[in-house]
Amino acid sequence: LISGNAVLTDLSGLTNMVTTNGVFIQENDALTNLEGLEGLTLIGPDGLYIENNPSLLTLAGLNSLSSIGGTFELIDNNALNDLSGLNSLLSIGGNFNLINNNALNDLSDITNLSSIGEFLKIDRNDSLIDISGFNNLNDIGEYLIISNNAVFTTISGMHKFTTAKGLLITDNNSLLILSGLNSLTTIYE
Repeated sequence: LISGNAVLTDLSGLTNMVTTNGVFIQENDALTNLEGLEGLTLIGPDGLYIENNPSLLTLAGLNSLSSIGGTFELIDNNALNDLSGLNSLLSIGGNFNLINNNALNDLSDITNLSSIGEFLKIDRNDSLIDISGFNNLNDIGEYLIISNNAVFTTISGMHKFTTAKGLLITDNNSLLILSGLNSLTTIYE
């Protein structure tokens, strides 16, 4: 747990960490990146929680991370504008929640992600226009939820997405096109 450190700017002391059950990075006001976590390849069932880090600009430092056994939450990181650093991520065993990241406008660095075990929730990201980064996502174990994204205009780039338990697309007041769901063949509920 790395939490409540108002002037923390450097995670370099964690460079040798390769695997862990969970990572919680919360309420670190001055933290701008995750450099120092470059060795991390696997996070277990306790997941990865990056929440309320107001100066976090990039996820650089997670470049070697390929699997998260539990939930992955990116919540209330209001300076984060893209997901650079997640280009090696292949699977998430739990939920993937992208919630209330007001500057987030680009998901293109998540292109290798192929499966999410539970929910994919994209909610209240005020600058997000589309979800074009999910090019290799095949299945979601539970629901795909896209809601309350003020300038969100299109669902594109989910060309391999075939299966989910459910689909909820609501209150995206600028949404024009659902063209990216052409491969969706199975909804369980």
